[in-house]
Amino acid sequence: MLEQRGKLLVGTILFIDALLLLLQISQLSISYHEADIYFNHSSYLFYVLHVVTTIFGQNDYALRLPFILIHTFSALLFYLNSNKYLKYERDKIILLVIFLLIPGVLSSSLIVDESAIVIFLLLLFEYVRQKNETYSYVLLFFYTPISAVFIYIYLGILFYSTEKRNLKLFLFALFSLLINIVIFKVDDGGIPTGHFLDSLGLYAIVLSPIVFLYIVYVLYRKYLQNERDVLWYIITTSLLLNLLFSFRQTIHVEIYAPYLLLALGFSAKMFFHSYRVRLPRFRKKYKQLFNVSLVFLLLNALSVFIHKELYLFLDEPSRHFAYRMHVAKELSLQLKEHNISCIDVNEKQLQLRLKFYGVEMCENFHLTENKNEENILHVTILHRDSLIYEAYVSKSYKL
Repeated sequence: MLEQRGKLLVGTILFIDALLLLLQISQLSISYHEADIYFNHSSYLFYVLHVVTTIFGQNDYALRLPFILIHTFSALLFYLNSNKYLKYERDKIILLVIFLLIPGVLSSSLIVDESAIVIFLLLLFEYVRQKNETYSYVLLFFYTPISAVFIYIYLGILFYSTEKRNLKLFLFALFSLLINIVIFKVDDGGIPTGHFLDSLGLYAIVLSPIVFLYIVYVLYRKYLQNERDVLWYIITTSLLLNLLFSFRQTIHVEIYAPYLLLALGFSAKMFFHSYRVRLPRFRKKYKQLFNVSLVFLLLNALSVFIHKELYLFLDEPSRHFAYRMHVAKELSLQLKEHNISCIDVNEKQLQLRLKFYGVEMCENFHLTENKNEENILHVTILHRDSLIYEAYVSKSYKL
């Protein structure tokens, strides 16, 4: 009975999570990064997105729905993986909620990027590994042509097999690593520039500060206690090499941070164990740590779901953290209302974003932020009487 209630509660949580994310789609416009992926033939996401938009139309729901579905399946895999580490259903559900509230997980469910796919594939690897370790390595071989992100899996297994003196596993990891390197050329970063502190800060932002610090602490504890399995090697290799490389080049932490999500299971196990072995009067610090962490996560989630309301408190709209995902859709609608289906925009990023909404590039009209006598249209985008964007449209008289 308790198990059935637990499954029902998990299903309810995932349904509410997906519903809230679906409601956010109407509040977002395609960003330049997303538009670049959508119109870039070199990305495998190009083919995935065009299949979906061909079936359901070129709109925001068709663009983002696949990532919400992937996110939901990732959350389900995460819950199933937690069975290995946590005994009580209550603990598993708490951990699932924390997973859903983690900033990087939340953003990956709405933003068109490979991070959502990376999270899913990493959790799938861990799920298969728990069932059959041999099959999990077979699965990893098929990851080689998908993304350069998986290079850290092969490096982690390489270090693990070296310590365990497992020749077969070493050769598998080396072979997979070489294939991945050949397919995805390694960027040496050019002239060395320091980004270590930036990368450290981004890890804290993507994972939430307390969660990130606690995961690092648990990884260190497992090292001291000689509890280093293949998963520990994969996670630690990803973290250390990313921070090491950040001394000389910019690292896209939001893409590589999903590796640390694999540590949430055994981190939660250590936390709950440390909490329960203590007498009630000695549990205060653990409760405080959990509560503060949960408050941070809830505030972040709240800022995502009511992000447009933050414009009311900003003097400069462009400082809004989600500004790059606003304006384009509203602008295209206003242009189309005035029968303008093509326009020349000074900013190439906005030009590409408008293209997704059916406003092509042409020289018949010109979009500018400067007001003059030749303007035929004044475009304003507001949120609750707060000005977000303002521009002017003029005719072009080029022959």
